[in-house]
Amino acid sequence: MIKIPETYKNNIINMFGEPGEKWLNIVPNIVDKYVKKFNLKNIQILNDLTFNIIIFAECDSFGKIVFKVSLPNNELLIRETNALNKFNGFGACKCFYSNADDGIIIIERLEPGKTLHEVEYREDRIKEFCKVAKSLNNSLNEHIDLPSYRQILNRSIDASNQYPEKYQILKHYIEEADDLYQEIESMKLPIYLLHADLHHNNILSSGTQRKAIDPHGFIGERVMETARFLENEIVKNEINEESVLETIKMMSNSYEEDEELICKSLFIDYTLSTCWDIEVNTNKEHIINDINNLNIIKNVLKRIKSKTKSLTKNLI
Repeated sequence: MIKIPETYKNNIINMFGEPGEKWLNIVPNIVDKYVKKFNLKNIQILNDLTFNIIIFAECDSFGKIVFKVSLPNNELLIRETNALNKFNGFGACKCFYSNADDGIIIIERLEPGKTLHEVEYREDRIKEFCKVAKSLNNSLNEHIDLPSYRQILNRSIDASNQYPEKYQILKHYIEEADDLYQEIESMKLPIYLLHADLHHNNILSSGTQRKAIDPHGFIGERVMETARFLENEIVKNEINEESVLETIKMMSNSYEEDEELICKSLFIDYTLSTCWDIEVNTNKEHIINDINNLNIIKNVLKRIKSKTKSLTKNLI
């Protein structure tokens, strides 16, 4: 039987309440079922867990694997499975097996598995991000059972309307994010299958290349893929307007997307991230910091728009 860290148990109960507590009681049996099914060996459960139980193991069928366990029929795990199956090993780890009813997924373990944090210079990190993001770019001409960015944004809008006191501090920013996304939607850009959580810790070294893990699996415009990386690169470090401007320019050059669009995407996605923080009852100090960062991004967007207007005026 596996030993689940106490801090993880507390997180699950805090997020899911009684259903989470009941699941924690049965999860050792679920894990044991698949240990026997695939004859898993060299089993190691990670200590630093947040949402899923992560287990490293080896088996005859797939070699070195990552065994992820979450609540049954969990949307995040289902989306991850669908996205990985669609990526089919191109730019992302392979999905070997999944069972939504048991809340499990078995995926390829990337080695040596070093994150993008190991790359020393920002410009090089952006270039590495772009290589992976472009290899994942999958333009859609068919229906796929994954939510769109519009649907995810609408969920936050609905939540803010349903629980106005809880979301009051963020209400204005959600409205602004909606306006900005309507501007992007009006451009009628091609729609892609996006990883949608493509930050430093989800881009790992695999042999001589890099691959992605843990996709959220959203449908949306290609530019939206840049947002989560930028959040981790600039917003979650010491943030100021100059740093944001410089980094967006680097991203624009490497990813070949308009600076204004990239900045809009960053604001929209960071607003959605803050909605999630509110939903899971993150402390107020963290939320206030998020809002301060959103104000900085807003100011950067104003500066980019002002620069664009000046250039257009000079051309005329």
